[in-house]
Amino acid sequence: MGLILRFVLPIILLFATAVQSFAGPSKTFRDWSVYCTNALSCTLSTQSNGESVTTFSLTREFGPNTPLKLSVYVPQDRGTPERLLLVVDGGATRFELPFNQASRSGEYDPWVFSGPAIQATLFPAMKAGSSLSARVYASDGNIEGSFSLSGVVAAALFVDEAQQRLEQTDALHAVGGKIPQQIEGPRQYSSAGQLPPKIRAAWEAATFECSDIAPDTFAALNPFSDVPDEHTRIYILPCGGPGAYNAYYAIFREEKTGAAQIVGLPQMGANGPGVTYGAYNLDWDRNKKTLSAFFKGRGIGDCGLLTTWQWSDGGDSGFVLKELRRKDDCDGQNIPLENWPKIWP
Repeated sequence: MGLILRFVLPIILLFATAVQSFAGPSKTFRDWSVYCTNALSCTLSTQSNGESVTTFSLTREFGPNTPLKLSVYVPQDRGTPERLLLVVDGGATRFELPFNQASRSGEYDPWVFSGPAIQATLFPAMKAGSSLSARVYASDGNIEGSFSLSGVVAAALFVDEAQQRLEQTDALHAVGGKIPQQIEGPRQYSSAGQLPPKIRAAWEAATFECSDIAPDTFAALNPFSDVPDEHTRIYILPCGGPGAYNAYYAIFREEKTGAAQIVGLPQMGANGPGVTYGAYNLDWDRNKKTLSAFFKGRGIGDCGLLTTWQWSDGGDSGFVLKELRRKDDCDGQNIPLENWPKIWP
């Protein structure tokens, strides 16, 4: 694969811990927040006020009839967790889950429960209620937390809209009579082995050691793909290890003909137009068909470079440069990115 050219700001960065990739649709509704990845895996979450069970979240993947999963974190000092008791409005609904039916990625990760009763029984009670308490019975002591349910209905409606479930039988809130259809849309990947062979070969052949990345880091950086048009699927894949607040991605395209190649993104540098074969902290807006890269000058994001490309369904790339915005002054002023000085066009 050809040489990858990187355009960066003249800012010295000290890279340390991993960063997450840009998110998809996200919003806060009173006491509940929704975070969706670029592959439209959406999590609804809320927090207690400093109690032992501090976070309660529900996650749903994109696609017809995907299950609603529940996550809870149990501190290591409580020994082996045995069962989870959830109570809505002081006892109006009681819902119990055994931990031997839950799973977690690592010993410091939340426990994840799944099963049809979470969406069919627990979640309707949550939407009708005002408070939720959670108690974890564990071998070395029980822990509990209480949560407000204010905003959970609006959060569920937001997820339905983001995942294109409005008026479908599998919606979280906006339930209707429409039968869910398999949509040719975003896909998320937890390992390189899930990639199509030709895309994986192109990713491994790319320079700057794209594939020289730990498997757990690959998954944590939310690699995904989507279809900007009926002929093409684009893949946004991490390229090398991330830094403290910037992660580098390469973009690949796969045609229905079977052809696969790395994507060059048009760029405007100090010496005129050029091409870059990757970008930092990528965000894909599937509705507007825009790809944005936000290179952070420092962690709080008060300076850096914002580049936006528009999918054009034409040419070798498919993307055209839409605009460049840059803020060089790291002054602690977190003004909206759309108000940053425009340097092109």
